[in-house]
Amino acid sequence: MKKDIVNKKKSESGLESNPSKKKVPKIFYFIMMMLPVLFFTVIEISLRITGYGEDNRQWVERGDKYFINPNIASRYFSNVKRLPSPIEDVFDIEKKDNAYRIFVLGGSTAAGFPYQPMGSFSRYIRKRLEMNYSNKTIEVVNIAMSAVNTYTVLDLIPGVIEQEPDVILIYAGHNEYYGALGVGSMESIGSSRKIANTILYLNRFKTIQFIRDLIGNAAKIIDEDEIRPGTLMSRMAEKKSIEYQSPVFYKGIRQFEGNLRAIIKKCKDAGVPLILSTLTSNTKDQKPFKDIKSSQHPSAKEIFEKARSALANNEIQLADKQFILAKDLDGLRFRAPTEINNVITELGKEFNLPVVDVDSAFRAASDNNIVGDKLMTDHLHPTIEGYQLLGKIYYECIHENGLLPEDLPKYPYENQHDRIIKDFMITDLDRKIGDFTILKLKNDWPFIHPNEKKPLTDIIKISTQTDALSLLVVNNEIKWLMAHIELAKTALAHEDIEIFLRHMDVLLYQYPIDEETYDLVIRELLKRGRLPDALPYLQMRYKLGSNAFISKWLGIILITKGEIKKAFKYLNESKAFNPNDPQTYYNLCVCHLYEKQHEKAIQALNKCLKINPNFPGAKELLKQIENH
Repeated sequence: MKKDIVNKKKSESGLESNPSKKKVPKIFYFIMMMLPVLFFTVIEISLRITGYGEDNRQWVERGDKYFINPNIASRYFSNVKRLPSPIEDVFDIEKKDNAYRIFVLGGSTAAGFPYQPMGSFSRYIRKRLEMNYSNKTIEVVNIAMSAVNTYTVLDLIPGVIEQEPDVILIYAGHNEYYGALGVGSMESIGSSRKIANTILYLNRFKTIQFIRDLIGNAAKIIDEDEIRPGTLMSRMAEKKSIEYQSPVFYKGIRQFEGNLRAIIKKCKDAGVPLILSTLTSNTKDQKPFKDIKSSQHPSAKEIFEKARSALANNEIQLADKQFILAKDLDGLRFRAPTEINNVITELGKEFNLPVVDVDSAFRAASDNNIVGDKLMTDHLHPTIEGYQLLGKIYYECIHENGLLPEDLPKYPYENQHDRIIKDFMITDLDRKIGDFTILKLKNDWPFIHPNEKKPLTDIIKISTQTDALSLLVVNNEIKWLMAHIELAKTALAHEDIEIFLRHMDVLLYQYPIDEETYDLVIRELLKRGRLPDALPYLQMRYKLGSNAFISKWLGIILITKGEIKKAFKYLNESKAFNPNDPQTYYNLCVCHLYEKQHEKAIQALNKCLKINPNFPGAKELLKQIENH
């Protein structure tokens, strides 16, 4: 009776389920959860199969080499028509046992703007390493880009760690506000680092590209002018006024600290040495871009003028202090505030990391210890001499922290810098391109009011072919590569082989796996009988892959140097590639004669004459051998 009452109460209260109702299997819920995943997976695979969108994977292959994807910036920019591009430094897919590998990351200064690729500080480091450790495979890989900040560095760092670097160098912080995804950038998506970094990860997928393109196309219909004209610098600033110590100002500092801390932890966890650097900028000769009227702080421009007056009165310490304050008060955050350097220094101490004090080094090399136009082209990009100094102090930091190769360097440490400066691989064309780039930059906002902008032809005077080609490069009408090739052709037309080689050497230093450039240099040198000059180019070309022509000429030149066994090796290789080249057999004959193998010499010469009965000198040589 009591049991019936209890069951009745359970039934009335709904505590007992309907026995006729079946329990839903757990697999049903799993399937329901997986359907959206399956849906997006199908879309992603379909988009990849059809080749939709940009290929923005981090590395692309060329033969047995990797280099940074030229389209990598599409991960970070959606509102910029012409994307910034990184230097395409190559490195081996499979790291060699004798390799010494450095990666350089950061913004435009790390990339070497406006003198990239040859003026960057990474070129100094690479050249100095190659000079001292010729038995090592030196790989200094610069993947820095203009208009990016620590969001980009953090996104790229896992892929860099995968490549087993011996050292990672970072110079970043100036772009923290206006670089891609920065709190003041036109590419900003808010101040949440978690959201920004999640979106960066998702941007690798074609599905997200597709959604982003849909939104972008809709925006074009609404606003046809959404792609802004002008320099990249002028286009990236969305919030054109960020007051010193304002909430947005501190969001930028927190963004920088959070991203840099995450970068450091990833390197620490992987056991990869990381070197940070303080930032420097032009405080003496770059007035503040923007004055903000505020009751909290003085006028940036008034402080700047006071600094100039103090400098004129030889009050150096006061002038320096006020120049720095004027820079910090500048409402346009194109130069990193002092707080950024404070973060770098503190994180270096916290994680026991080496920090290159670039700011102090630049100040020490500047008049009155205040950084100005002596070492700066504009507000923060160094001159060629400034980049060489930057490379020097990074190299010294690598040395002081015991991170250089263990081999004994070829030259005494104290003499190395002067040797590098003497042979620094940069041409008049590279310098002129950089100079014209700065003139173009300063012919736009924020350096001038947009109404004051002039046609480039009014501010850039063309008097030489170098000038004309430089302007074409600056205006993106021809590539840097083609400008060098045009000047090399002109040099050839005037039989100026030294200038020709100067341009070719620069191209080969930038593109060391370009077989066609090697072939061009080799043929022009051989055509002019400059066999000793051709030898190093033949040897480098041989490493990329041999053929009948390359092997043959290596053999011929080595005969002239008396290296007969090596000559045999290359000439026999050439014969295997092409068994019908009379020149190869003629030179094999010469090798046999050196080795006093007269019968083999006659056989080789007969083969030469069979292929070409009129081969120059062959009949005469045969008579001499037979009469010997």
